[in-house]
Amino acid sequence: MLWWALTPALAVVSALHPRLRVRWRERWTLALPAVEPGCVVVHGASVGEGRAAQAILLALRAHRPRRTLLRCAFTDTGLATARGHDALAALPFDAPWAVRRWLDRVRPRALVLVESELWPALLAGCAARGIPVAVAGARAGAGMARFSSLTPGLWARMDGAVSVWLAKDEAGAVALRERVSGEVVVAGEPKADAPLGLAGLTFSRPWVVAGSTRPGDEAALLSAAAGLAPRPVVVLAPRHRERFDAVAGLLIERGERWIKRSETADGRVEPEVDVLLLDTVGELAGYYPGAAAAFVGGTFDDAIGGHSPAEASAAGLPVVAGPARAANAAAWASARLFEAASPAQVGPALTAALADRAGEGTPEHGGRPTARIAARVAPLLDSPVPPERVHRPLLAPLSAVWAALARTRGAALTPERAATPVVSVGNLASGGTGKTPVVAWVLGALEDAGRRPAVLSRGYGRGDGPALRVAGRPGDPPPDGAWLGDEPAELARGGRLVVSCPDRRAGARAAAAAGADVVVMDDGFQHRRLARDVDIVVVDAIRPLAGGVIPAGELREGLPALARAHAVWVNHGPLPEALRPHLRPGAVVVEASYRPICWVRGQEERAIGALAGEVQAFAGIARPGRFLQSLLELGLTIGSWTAFPDHHRFTEAELARLAALPAPLVTTEKDLTRLPPGLGAWGLRVRCVPEAGGEALKRLLMAAVEGQ
Repeated sequence: MLWWALTPALAVVSALHPRLRVRWRERWTLALPAVEPGCVVVHGASVGEGRAAQAILLALRAHRPRRTLLRCAFTDTGLATARGHDALAALPFDAPWAVRRWLDRVRPRALVLVESELWPALLAGCAARGIPVAVAGARAGAGMARFSSLTPGLWARMDGAVSVWLAKDEAGAVALRERVSGEVVVAGEPKADAPLGLAGLTFSRPWVVAGSTRPGDEAALLSAAAGLAPRPVVVLAPRHRERFDAVAGLLIERGERWIKRSETADGRVEPEVDVLLLDTVGELAGYYPGAAAAFVGGTFDDAIGGHSPAEASAAGLPVVAGPARAANAAAWASARLFEAASPAQVGPALTAALADRAGEGTPEHGGRPTARIAARVAPLLDSPVPPERVHRPLLAPLSAVWAALARTRGAALTPERAATPVVSVGNLASGGTGKTPVVAWVLGALEDAGRRPAVLSRGYGRGDGPALRVAGRPGDPPPDGAWLGDEPAELARGGRLVVSCPDRRAGARAAAAAGADVVVMDDGFQHRRLARDVDIVVVDAIRPLAGGVIPAGELREGLPALARAHAVWVNHGPLPEALRPHLRPGAVVVEASYRPICWVRGQEERAIGALAGEVQAFAGIARPGRFLQSLLELGLTIGSWTAFPDHHRFTEAELARLAALPAPLVTTEKDLTRLPPGLGAWGLRVRCVPEAGGEALKRLLMAAVEGQ
C-alpha cells in the first residue's frame, strides 16, 4: 500500500534526479531487458559490487557458456562501469507491481545477488515463481540484524526465498547461520577475483592508492605522505562522487600540487604533481597494480566498519587502515595489514607498509572464491524456466470481450476464392514467433515439388507509395525494406516473387498475373477476406500463451481459434500441453528449431565460421533476445548489445553510434534490409528445421495445392 501511495511522487523525483533518471524507463518497467526467458540475472548495486559481479559472471560463463547472462545494477555508476555481461539493465524499483511485471517478462532461471542487495518484493516474487536465489559475498551485518528484529514476518519471507548464502569466511558463515534458515556455504570474497585492469597513466615516481575515502581520511593520508622522502604520489578516490568538489577544495586549502584524472590529457602524471584526484568512475581498480601501497577508507568510523581491501590485496599490496574493519572482516583477514590506531598514526603505518612492499610479489588468487561460488550456483542455472503468467491480470475481463469480437468479426466475413491455391502462415501472438523462416520453409517445399509460389504480404511498416508493390521478378532491383516491408524484402532477397499489398485479394490477383501458381500468405491467420486451402499457425514453445489475449496479453485471438488451423508449427520445443485440447482433429503438428546457416554481408554469403571472438550486436525485431541467444550458441562473445523496437527505422544519429563501435557489427537478416550497405554489418541468416512432422506437412500442402 505504501508503494502504491508513494509511486506518483517517486516517479517524478526519479525522473528529475540526475542519477536516478539514468535508464528511468527500465526502473519503472516501461522498458524491459531484451533477453529470452531462461536467462541468469547477476545483480550488484554499484561499482564495488559490480566488480565482484563481473568476476562471478566470468566464472559462470565457464560453467554455462550458452546461458544469457543479464547484469543488473541500481546506481548510475554501477550501470556505467558494468562489464562481463551479455545484456545490461537497471534493476526496477522494488514496487510490487513493477517487480511482478519485470519477473513475468524476463522469467529468469536464477538470480545471484552480490552482498546485501536484499529487496523484499524481488525476493517474494522469486519465491512465488520458483526462481532460485543465491547471495554471493553474503554477510550478517548490523542492517540485517535490525531488519530481522524489527520486521520478523517480512524477514522470514525474504530469508525463505534464498536458496543458498555464500559467505566470505567461516566467521561470517557462523553469524549468518544465526540469522537465516537456508543453506550457508563458505565461498570467499568474490572481489578478490575481480579483473584489475590497468590505469592507463604513467607516473614519474611511486604512488599510493587511497580507495573509498571518507571525510577525514584524505587529510590524514596527505599529512602522512607529506612527511615521506621521497614523497609518493597520492591517488585519492573518494567513496562518493558527490565529494569530488569538497576534496578538491581541501587540496586547494592545503596548497597541494594536484590534478584531476579527467585533466590528464597526455596519459602522464607530471613530476611536479603530488596528488591525483580520481574524479572518474570505475577506474580505481586499475591503479592498484604497480602501486607501492594502499589505504582503505572508512576504517576510522565504527558506523561504516571499513570498506573492502580485496582489490588491493589481489594486487599484492600492503594495506594501511584504521581499527574499524568489521564490515568486511573476511577480506581483512587475508590482507597484509598495517594498522593505524588513529588518523595521527597513518604516517608511521604508511612508512612501514612502503618498507614491507620491497621484494614482495603479487599473490596468486587464481579465481578461487568465484570458482567456488560458480560451482555452487551452477546447478541452479539448470532450473526450469518459470511458467508464463498473464501480463496484465486486471485487464483480463476485457480480453473476453476482445475474443468475442474477434469471433463475431470472423463469422461475419465472406472469404473470396483466389485463382490459385492459398497457403496461410500466421500466428495467434502479435509477432515474435519466428513466422518468416516458416514461410521460407513452405516456399522451399513448394518449389521442390515443382510449383511456382509467390509471397503475399500486407507490407507492415513500409513507407509511402503505391498500394500494390511487386519484387523478385527478373530484372527487378534489389528490394528495400523501407519500400517493400522488412519481411517481404528479406524473402525477396532470396530470389522469391513477393507481392506487398494491404488488400490481400488484390495482391493474390497480382501474384497470379505475375506467374505464380500458389500464394503463400504471410501473417494471414486473422485475415478472413481471402479463402485459404491450408492454414498454418506458428507457436513459440517458450511463450505459447503470450501473456493472455489482448489487452491482458499479446494474443490476437483466444486458444480456441487453433481449431481453424490445419497445422500447428511449434518452434523451440515440443507442443505445449495447454494447446493440445484446442487443436482440430487430425491437425498436423510440426516441432522445429532454428539453425544459423550463414552470414550475409552486402550481396555476399559468408560461412558461419567466418566470425569468431567478440562482436557488437544489435537488432530491431519483435524478439531480439532470441537473436542474442543465437549468437551465444555460436560461441561468440558479446561486446555490446543494443535492442531497438520491431521494424525500427534507424536514424542518422543511431547509425553513427553503431558505426563508431569496434567491428564487427552483427544483426539479423531482417534488420539488414533497413541498413545502408556502407555500415558493413553482418546479418545472420537462419533456417527453420523440422524435427518432427515436416513430411506430414509436405503431404498436406501437396494434397491441398494439387486438389484444387
